[in-house]
Amino acid sequence: VTGPGGTAVAGTVAYSGTTATFTPTTVLAYGTTYTATITTGASTPGGAELIGPFVWSFTTITPPPAVVSTIPANGAANVPIGQVLSATFSEAMNPATISATTFTLTVTGGAAVTGTVTYSGAVATFTPSAPLAYSTNYTATITTGAASVAGTPLAANYVWKFTTITPPPAVIATVPVNTATGVPISQVLSATFNEAMNCPAFPAAAFTVVAAPGAIPVPGTIGCSGAVATFTPAADLAYNTVYTATIGTGAQDLAGTPLAS
Repeated sequence: VTGPGGTAVAGTVAYSGTTATFTPTTVLAYGTTYTATITTGASTPGGAELIGPFVWSFTTITPPPAVVSTIPANGAANVPIGQVLSATFSEAMNPATISATTFTLTVTGGAAVTGTVTYSGAVATFTPSAPLAYSTNYTATITTGAASVAGTPLAANYVWKFTTITPPPAVIATVPVNTATGVPISQVLSATFNEAMNCPAFPAAAFTVVAAPGAIPVPGTIGCSGAVATFTPAADLAYNTVYTATIGTGAQDLAGTPLAS
């Protein structure tokens, strides 16, 4: 067996029955044409040689494709539960080989996640049929059943893992309570959450107070400690006035998960 330029390929030859085999010492090169030859030195037990050399050529597969990036990235944390997964390949793939069989998602060490797999260009996507679970580790896999346009499969399964966000925090109590009347004009407002919040990053826009009519903003100072956020008006509130206090989705817990709404 010879490669480009007639370079001989090292290997061992064996014979059994009517079949001769040539086993290369090392793997052949990708995308390379080789020529195999049975010479007239091969003869029958009676000494009859081949009429002439038997020669044939073949070309090896192209280099295997590879996954060059994923969404989410391997090891990612706080991934949204509505995340659509994607894998970008190093070259165009055969769309027929990108399916729910070759692109899978499972709860790590557990059940498979149902979803729809699509492919466009060099990107495969997996869209879960339902939102993922909170605080859960998942494993995504692209198997060697995925092949390039040239028909070359991945060299090995590509596996990556990620963890979804914790459940969103919620406001469980307020001072004053919703729709309260007779509230003192010097009232300091507070909102208590079901878990500790990221106080250093608690933005002023996450706790607002407005007066009706006209939704006039009330100036004030925001405070935060543990699971309690406070709003201290800069001056006394007006008498006999309806106020609306809002905690926005800019408020996040220690894991970085914002309020759901």
